[in-house]
Amino acid sequence: MTITACLSSKGQIVIPKSLRAQLALLPGTRFEIRAENGCLLLEPIQGQEFDMEALRRAVDKVAGCLYRPDTPVISADEEQQAIMNLLAEDDARIRRGEE
Repeated sequence: MTITACLSSKGQIVIPKSLRAQLALLPGTRFEIRAENGCLLLEPIQGQEFDMEALRRAVDKVAGCLYRPDTPVISADEEQQAIMNLLAEDDARIRRGEE
């Protein structure tokens, strides 16, 4: 099977999804690239299946979204009580026929 791809102005090329699936290539896979007999050869580097630094950056990004210094810290019991209160208010509203 032959697949055609195009080199971008930034020197990037997309490996088609069917080939990524066939070779089990995951985002962050690193490659050894060399030229042989006028051809480019890309060989996945075996070892870590993911880029640890990229993983750290992703976790930091998500954690940054979750932390809000203006939000008071409450216990699990307080959180559960707040949820119960909201549900009770919603039940009362439904019983009154409000939408």
